[in-house]
Amino acid sequence: MLILSACAYDDRNKADILLNNFTLTRRTVVMARYCSIFVFAIIAITYYLVIAYILQMVGPSVRLCSVSPESIIAAICAIIFINSVYFPVFFKVGYIHSRLVGFILFFGTFALAPTFFEQADYPFMQNVIHYLYHLSEVETMAIV
Repeated sequence: MLILSACAYDDRNKADILLNNFTLTRRTVVMARYCSIFVFAIIAITYYLVIAYILQMVGPSVRLCSVSPESIIAAICAIIFINSVYFPVFFKVGYIHSRLVGFILFFGTFALAPTFFEQADYPFMQNVIHYLYHLSEVETMAIV
């Protein structure tokens, strides 16, 4: 969602026109967009950890799952998948026409991925699926 928001702000502020005025190649701009995936992932994970810590300090009424390496890897894989499909559409048709694709990818990935990997025999995938199925409402809202 952070990538979609960044693309929306870029479109609203006509950032593509500004970037064309600099001596940047198209390849540099595209690579910067793809690198921003990891920057936004780190920001989102940090944000979640801070919110989880604050909610743990408030009281035990909110159930939160701890962050494990499997959950971080699963989240990064999902983000990379979503954006590897979204960015080519975004670069081809622009933000306005690619909005729907972005939302379908985002919600489809987190809603349908557990059902596709349900039958996986790999312990790593089973841990990821178990984590996704047992997210609390607060964690789901933090992801969204």
